[in-house]
Amino acid sequence: NQEADLPSNYHKTTLEKMKYQKSFNLKTASALAWVFPGMGHYYSGRVGKGVLFTGLELFSIAAILGISNDYNRADKEYLIAKGNMDGAGETTNCENHGSLGDCYTYWKSEAQMQLESRNTDQVSRIVAGTAAAGIWLWNIRDVKKNKLSAYSNENKFSVGVNRYGQFEARIRF
Repeated sequence: NQEADLPSNYHKTTLEKMKYQKSFNLKTASALAWVFPGMGHYYSGRVGKGVLFTGLELFSIAAILGISNDYNRADKEYLIAKGNMDGAGETTNCENHGSLGDCYTYWKSEAQMQLESRNTDQVSRIVAGTAAAGIWLWNIRDVKKNKLSAYSNENKFSVGVNRYGQFEARIRF
């Protein structure tokens, strides 16, 4: 029995992980990680991490799309306000603002407000895009750390003779 040969400090979950770890190709898992975050983890049997990376990536993509809609709206309103500011004195919405100077001042402040909103949304798009790229790269790096070595499953402290016949003590952090 394979389990009888192992030290008593191995947990059943560790044995199951080791068995499953041997049944997948790391190159395939890495390639799938490049396709979309989480796919390499699903393939290698780490469904929890797969859900985490997929969820984070989908959230960041949704944020990019939502912020892009806000940016487009603010850009459209900015162009309208700027056009009205430039056309003040003509027949463009100056009836409710009294004098020509009041009309120009109103549309100038409106254009400034929309410009600030548009710029804020642009920065937010950059941040969300950077986060999406960071999650993607983190996913690729994490899937490559998937292989377990025999040492990583031992006790935190072990003493013994290594394969070269040398005495060694190991401390795992």
